Amino acid sequence: MAKKEKKQIRPSELRGGSIYQDGKRTVYSPFYTKNGYVIATKDVQAYTTFVQSFSLSPFLFLLSYLITRNILICVILSLIFCAITLFFFYKDFLNTATQIQNFKKPKKENFFKTQAETLDTSRIRTIILCSILLSVCFVIFGIMSTDFIEMRYLAYICAVLSLIYGFLYIYILILHKKSENNR
Repeated sequence: MAKKEKKQIRPSELRGGSIYQDGKRTVYSPFYTKNGYVIATKDVQAYTTFVQSFSLSPFLFLLSYLITRNILICVILSLIFCAITLFFFYKDFLNTATQIQNFKKPKKENFFKTQAETLDTSRIRTIILCSILLSVCFVIFGIMSTDFIEMRYLAYICAVLSLIYGFLYIYILILHKKSENNR
């Protein structure tokens, strides 16, 4: 059986709040500095690994809470994990990347307008419907989970977040309808 080749991510495919496309290069420029760091093709894997590592922190928090039932330990473990990840991010990624002094950050496109222009009406309606159904499922799960009060609260929080996501796409649907009327 042949190995499935892993798709290589190009720097131009990276997205995020601190990622900017400056001509033909992709630049990482965090909000706390005026400098920019060029993300070369060889650095894409390292950058995505660090970003994915940060997304593990909430799961570490939940897992440690389920094991210890102590909020202080959960917070400390999550902060230690974030500090270690930040240390290696600065040591291994930013120190090796090409630095741009006084990088002028180009204006970012509005996420809502971009989504309204790129998605069609049926897809937006599907996202809205799915987020409402997911919210209902979380509420039902919260009602049924009588053993752990924390799971009930977590289910209700997820239900509210799902509804907020649906409301954002209702706003995107409104923008989509306005852009269709302007054509």
